[in-house]
Amino acid sequence: MPDSTPAPANPAERLFELALDPMVVCCFDGTVRAANRAAGDLAGCAPQDLIGRGLPALVAPRDRRRVRALLAGLADGRSPDSGTVRVRARHHGGDHCWIEVRINVDREAGLCHLVAREVETTVVAEEQLLAARARLAEVEQLAALGSWEWVVHEDRVSWSDELARLHGRRPEPGHRSWDLHLEGVHPEDRERLGRTVGEVLCAGDAANLEHRIVRPDGEVRIVIARIEVVADAGGHPIVVRGSCRDVTETRRVAEAQRAAEQLFRRAFDDAPIGMALIDLEGRWLRLNRALTTMTGRSETELRATTLAGLAHPEDAGLAEPFERELAAGRRRSYAVEQRWLGADGGVMRVLVHASLLHGDGDRPLNVLIQAIDLGGAPHIEIRRGSGRPGRSGRALRVVEPAG
Repeated sequence: MPDSTPAPANPAERLFELALDPMVVCCFDGTVRAANRAAGDLAGCAPQDLIGRGLPALVAPRDRRRVRALLAGLADGRSPDSGTVRVRARHHGGDHCWIEVRINVDREAGLCHLVAREVETTVVAEEQLLAARARLAEVEQLAALGSWEWVVHEDRVSWSDELARLHGRRPEPGHRSWDLHLEGVHPEDRERLGRTVGEVLCAGDAANLEHRIVRPDGEVRIVIARIEVVADAGGHPIVVRGSCRDVTETRRVAEAQRAAEQLFRRAFDDAPIGMALIDLEGRWLRLNRALTTMTGRSETELRATTLAGLAHPEDAGLAEPFERELAAGRRRSYAVEQRWLGADGGVMRVLVHASLLHGDGDRPLNVLIQAIDLGGAPHIEIRRGSGRPGRSGRALRVVEPAG
């Protein structure tokens, strides 16, 4: 059956008819005046079947109000005479697909010229990208991890929402220059960060860098940055990406631990009394100079024996009941006076105080020993106990003499 569609009167109409993109001409009220074959294919009908129909009826129900508002704006001049809009087109079978419509207004003729192209794949990809970014933002927030991206040839830096929060700022859309990005970095660290990024750009490699950032209120935070470059097929850098993790609290805790350890070492090493750290078997782990001086033995000689090996034979088992309770975790400390044998065979009176140190889960770990040489002390009375460990923690109780 021959085609009943009238032949186009001129080349412009012929071009309109054969265009690959859907094209529609409508009035300001949305009534379709002309449509090409591609528009009919998109709607699932012949082009002439679109003539006289309302434009809002050709889109998904959820987009019709927006189309009517757009047409009203074009009619009274509130909307610009040209622009683009994305809507879901309604197929004849009831399915929908995303299209992007370019609009041009001919006010003299009172008509709107619409050119559409299908962007379903693009919209789906954009939605997937937005979902991926949302998941990334959630992960970044949980991990206190922010990220930035620098498009080198455009000098355009974008921040993730978590990076903005890390900098103490409200997340906002938009971009900034590299120099503006550096303003958030501590002044003393900017040159080092810039140098590292330059090295990454030259080498096409990645690097890790710890640096400080300064928030608007002046608070300084410490971050570890991972910096890497993305190059094109020719190896030319196009994007530099960085991820930043806030390690401020970790560094503060580590610094406090180092300070505490340094304080312990100084108090331990420089103490005027003998001090040692031993394991639960009595083996030396650490000892100070005062202990070597007190015993007349070098550190090497002391490590060749144990704490119990220093005791006079008659006092050798004096502290054993307490040591067993200490090792079992039933006692936290004890104090006992016993005789030690010096390196020259001489006998000295020593007050030994032992304190249990715990590891993870309150697990008995090591024992801290403090030894005081009583040789130069005034005469004291020693009152012997029953020999059974009591809760006082002393096998021999030291009592100051009366008068």
